[in-house]
Order: sequence, then structure tokens, then C-alpha cells
Amino acid sequence: ERVRGHRMAKAALENACWVAEAQEKNLPLWQLLGGSRKEIACGVSIGIQDSVEQLLEKIENELAAGYQRIKVKVKPGWDVAVLARIRKRWPKIVLSCDANSAYRLEDFEHLKKFDEFGLLMIEQPLWSDE
Repeated sequence: ERVRGHRMAKAALENACWVAEAQEKNLPLWQLLGGSRKEIACGVSIGIQDSVEQLLEKIENELAAGYQRIKVKVKPGWDVAVLARIRKRWPKIVLSCDANSAYRLEDFEHLKKFDEFGLLMIEQPLWSDE
């Protein structure tokens, strides 16, 4: 029987199956999946803060802790100016953002402004039905 929705639960079950198979074969999961690297750059996701200064301080702390990729939450009114401040301060960090479906198709022209920041990705910019 097909189960609709519940994507997070399905993903958890799928991941558990992969881990079980890797353990059964006594292999690291990355190797079972065909990966070729033993190390990857580690990143952190930072939520919307009370101020841009507070966000910049959090990013500074996470970079000092060794994180190499930064993902920040964005939403209308907390996006382009914030990304500009981040990029100005750290022009070379691997930067991405997550909108948690905060934008609509009508925001397309606005979203194109994100291109100037050289983002690795924009996670979940639109609702799934758009």
C-alpha cells in the first residue's frame, strides 16, 4: 500500500535501512553508497536572529569553531540586505540560505537578486505546490 506524505518519516526509515545494511556488511555508510572521500566540509544552519549584528556574531563564532559552510534562514524582509552584509564580511565562505517556503512564484524577480551572493543553494524557496 502506498503511503502519501510523511516525507521526514520515510526518510528516517530509508536512512535506518541504509545504516543497517552498512553495519551488516561491516562497511562505513559512505563506502556502501559509493562515496570516495573520507572527509567533507562541515556546515551549520543558523536561524533568524533579533538583529543582523547578532547573526554576524553567531556566524563569527561558528567559523571560529571550525565550521566551513554557513546556511542562514531567510524570509521576505530578512534576505537580500542580510546576505549582502554576510558576503561583505566573508566574501569567500561557502554560503547558502533556507527560506522554509517563505516565498511565492510572484517573488521570482526578487529571488533573482540572491544570485549576486554566489550562494551554494537556496533551500526550499517555494511551497511544494508552486
